[in-house]
Amino acid sequence: MEAIKNTAVGLAARFGTSDPFEICEGLDVCVLRAALPQTIRGFYTFIMGIQMIYLNAGLSDGQERRAVCAHELGHAVLHSGHNFMFLKENTGFIAARFEREADLFAGYLLLDEQTVYDCRCNGWTAGQIAHMTALPERVVDYCFKN
Repeated sequence: MEAIKNTAVGLAARFGTSDPFEICEGLDVCVLRAALPQTIRGFYTFIMGIQMIYLNAGLSDGQERRAVCAHELGHAVLHSGHNFMFLKENTGFIAARFEREADLFAGYLLLDEQTVYDCRCNGWTAGQIAHMTALPERVVDYCFKN
């Protein structure tokens, strides 16, 4: 898990931002908003050498969209070359480990040192931080402990 943290922190340092949209642009990962079923917030795919992130057009423009983009960027960076939609639909492959890794990547990216410091100084709970960042509370808990 330390490698995931190092990857997220390293990308934020390399691009001078923890904004997943700016990092996607810098890495030439195409981000598209699409009309997806309500149950699908976003997905990453790799087609003919092109990395693409699709975000549900129904996501709020704020933190939710940012959190989903960070999660999908985690797939692009940590699992590049995999097409999860194909694997899930055609192979029965269960991607639980990859989903956890993408969640942690998003947490480490979005919970930068300043955010963590500010939240701790204000005595915020993991639930409050999760609500503010649109990250799952279990991810916030894990990132704060590690």
